[in-house]
Amino acid sequence: MSKQLTLIVILESQLVRIDIASRRQLQVNEIWRRDRIESESLAGLTDSALRLGPKKTGDVWVLCADFWTGVVPLAPDAAGMLSSEELEQALTLEAEDYSGIPAFESKIGTRKLPPDNNGDHRWWVTQIPTSQWQDVQRTVTQFGGKWGGMAHPAIARLPGELAQNDQTWRVIQSFGDTTVAVLGCGTGVVDVLSLGNISTQRTRSQLADWTEDTRVEGETLSWISDGFLPEDLNAPDDWHLDLSSEVARSGNLHTNWALAAAAGVMAKQDDEANKLPGVAAETPPMSDRRAIAISTVLAVMVAVGCFVLHKAVGKNLSAVTAQVDQFEQQRQTLAADKKSQSALEERVEELQKQLTALRSRNDRFEQDLEQATRMQQFGRNRWPKMLTALSESYTGDCWVREIKSDQQSATVHGVAVVAGDVTVFASRLEQLASPHGWRVHPARTERNAQSLIQFEIKMEVTDQVPKVKRSLATDSKLVKK
Repeated sequence: MSKQLTLIVILESQLVRIDIASRRQLQVNEIWRRDRIESESLAGLTDSALRLGPKKTGDVWVLCADFWTGVVPLAPDAAGMLSSEELEQALTLEAEDYSGIPAFESKIGTRKLPPDNNGDHRWWVTQIPTSQWQDVQRTVTQFGGKWGGMAHPAIARLPGELAQNDQTWRVIQSFGDTTVAVLGCGTGVVDVLSLGNISTQRTRSQLADWTEDTRVEGETLSWISDGFLPEDLNAPDDWHLDLSSEVARSGNLHTNWALAAAAGVMAKQDDEANKLPGVAAETPPMSDRRAIAISTVLAVMVAVGCFVLHKAVGKNLSAVTAQVDQFEQQRQTLAADKKSQSALEERVEELQKQLTALRSRNDRFEQDLEQATRMQQFGRNRWPKMLTALSESYTGDCWVREIKSDQQSATVHGVAVVAGDVTVFASRLEQLASPHGWRVHPARTERNAQSLIQFEIKMEVTDQVPKVKRSLATDSKLVKK
């Protein structure tokens, strides 16, 4: 491992470069940051972040909040029968159902979690498209850095204060549409929960149920976010780290986060206290020095063998020479035949590659056509589906009085007898409208002069077209049903 580590952290609105020294203990040398440009590719963002600091880097790890990360379960009988390579393939296929990323066009990083209450084995998985991996690796190499790997910035734990005396701790991390909550005790991780956007009522409800079911007296709670948290979450300022905040650059929490992230990417596979589910660079090939040493040993062995053979056949040198000449002629004949065969094999291989490329291009065209058709149908049905969702969410003691809308949003105004009916109505509306491209915000309520509950629910159009039928969020088995 290099004596220096460079973390490139790509957030929703910020690019951060962190240089860390790894001598006897980890130490943050410097932190640079700048605003993120949305139109830049991941490789371009990586190059921009690298250029924030000096040319010299350590092992470069890219931590991007855009990557998919979540919990993937496997039945215990299936997990126990698989080798390590087969297990990785099985987890990649299972992760595809949640992330929508093709299994054979991606890389995954994993971290083993304790079994859930049903005995199912679980892994914390981060999945990265192979194309992004190759582009970013090429960018780092061209800059002159040593390629380390890629991961999601959600860390396994915070060091220091949160791990003293086997104390129970809980870290809730919000990165855009992904929320990762980690429960641990001392240096160990007890449970991980992966959910959707923290601003939705469904995510908050699931997070509240999980927290209540797993609560331990005296536990420590901390928050990490990529931007501001909603005010109604009541996150304590002293244990809330906003990674995009300029104020946090020199704070102890920001430094501790950087050290925890560094420990996570540098940890060995069996270091469950720190290990991140990241994808590390492959082991480099044999060094030149070692290759020369092996070649020298082989050369010596061949020389000794030749000497022994020469002594054994010294009396029949003429006969051996004739046989050698005959064998040489045969070798030349075989070499000519082999050369012709190799040329034919190369031609066949070239034609097979061209056929594979044509098939791949045809598959992409079909996928693009299917996606375009789906997007057209999705946009056409969005508003009728919203009205249908409103109708099916209606309850007897909750009335909709007015709907105001423009091209990108709709606001529902109404009244109810009790506030609980508004919550039921809003939750049901979010459940029915979200699959059709609507983001439903939590209801705003107030009591009017007639003692009725006036409410307002804002809905915004999103551009997300679902690629798979299953939900992109994964629910912990410990969430209350």
